[in-house]
Amino acid sequence: MKNKAIKGEVEISNTAKFDIKKYNFPDRYAKDWKIPSRYVYIYMYENEPIWGMTAEIICDFIKTLKENGKVGFYEYK
Repeated sequence: MKNKAIKGEVEISNTAKFDIKKYNFPDRYAKDWKIPSRYVYIYMYENEPIWGMTAEIICDFIKTLKENGKVGFYEYK
C-alpha cells in the first residue's frame, strides 16, 4: 500500500475545572487523573492529515480487507 498509516501514541489527562469541595467530590479529583494512553492513526492525503475516528475506520477497513479478502459485497484482490 502506497499510503501507510502513521501511528503515534498519545496520553490524555484531565483536571477538574470546578470546585470539587463545593460538590463533595472525592479528593482524587483535585489531582490530574490520567486516561490510559492509546494510539492515534494519521493518514496523509494530498498533504492533508486524515486522523481521529476517520483514520481508525480506514485502518480497521484495511485490516479487515487484508484478513478476510472482502468487506460486505466487495472482494479485495
